[in-house]
Amino acid sequence: MRGCLLRSLAILSLVTIASCRPDEVIEPGTIRKQPKSVQGLVIATAEEIRRFGFAIDLSKFLMETREPAGMREVADGYVAIIRRSAAHELFAQLRRALEVPPLTNGAGMREGVVQMIAGSMLVGFLHDRDTLVFRTDATTVGGPLEHALARALVLAYVDHSMGGVAASVLDASATTEVALGKQCLLEGFATYVADTIHAANRNRDQAIPTDAAAALLGTFANVPCAPGVAFVASLHATGGWQAVLATFGQPLTSTEQLLHPTKRDADFPVNVALPPWPQAAGESELMQEDVVGELAIERILRERGYDDAVASRAATGWDGDRLGMWRLPSGEYVLVWRTVWDREEDAEQFAGTIAPFTTSEPRGFRIVRRGRMVDAVSAMSDEVATQWYITLQDSLDALAIEPADAVSTREIETQPPPRAR
Repeated sequence: MRGCLLRSLAILSLVTIASCRPDEVIEPGTIRKQPKSVQGLVIATAEEIRRFGFAIDLSKFLMETREPAGMREVADGYVAIIRRSAAHELFAQLRRALEVPPLTNGAGMREGVVQMIAGSMLVGFLHDRDTLVFRTDATTVGGPLEHALARALVLAYVDHSMGGVAASVLDASATTEVALGKQCLLEGFATYVADTIHAANRNRDQAIPTDAAAALLGTFANVPCAPGVAFVASLHATGGWQAVLATFGQPLTSTEQLLHPTKRDADFPVNVALPPWPQAAGESELMQEDVVGELAIERILRERGYDDAVASRAATGWDGDRLGMWRLPSGEYVLVWRTVWDREEDAEQFAGTIAPFTTSEPRGFRIVRRGRMVDAVSAMSDEVATQWYITLQDSLDALAIEPADAVSTREIETQPPPRAR
């Protein structure tokens, strides 16, 4: 099947899809006859996606198969879209400070993410080559392949009809928090469409959202993003597919709003800034500044070994953060992380979960809580850490308090903790 053009498939499918209407309901009880070939499955799945109003021109795509090892290129291309290269080193060093295994550098972390995604990928979409890639050991027509194909075709639709996959997820100025929110929206859209088709073809009246458990490197590698699926499902339930598409044009301001419906259009993060490197601490080079956000904090706390309840509670109440990474002439990295929380008790909970497990860990965070603010410094040198504590103390800003944020956080904490996401 390598290099096979889909133009002939598109011609065959035009007659059946021409009369479809946007948001046409796939009625329960009308189970689709299972196609006998992968090519037939492509046509049938494109037809069903078109029923939702998402027309896919199959003539624009190539189709090929690859051995499992060959899926690495597909995963590598996707990872290049969803996160800037500098962010991998930043998070590798953050994981090191938090003693999260496996300890590695940015290149090692990126490769781990690529391998994790590639290992679970049945069908991928190469956006720069307009190619659907099928794994050779997963070409038996059936449920898992059908679901994976639907997701890949929706990504192809976004790439051709909504300004491009890369533009939907990442831009030059995107922080990890912004990129992760867009990634979850994109994956949630693709997965919920696939879930809906999967349910309809099995005589179910509604989609059962895919449950994706968290894994090692989950801060970067959770695909699909379960909160994104739940978010898209809620949008579709209240406003149909048009409400889902409208969100791509006006994305959420934080993953906090993605996770908590009561926070949407109400709780907005504060802009947190870090002061410049203190001259008294010697020479350094600023490598990266980023915003981590609630979802990534929750995931990395789970990776650190906390259960779902503790990780979720410690991340809830996030109101903004800024993580900076500097490199000294010796090659040592210094991390400075300032976070702001809705309530002082939220700040206290978070500070406790990032504290070193042992006093012998030289890279562990040294933490100072100042009201709703938590400052954490990871540095081998006591002198560097001390200079940063002085600098951070001198750069305190008056933080506006929004009482409604604290109220909504308190209400969220009364609910059962979510499963790993």
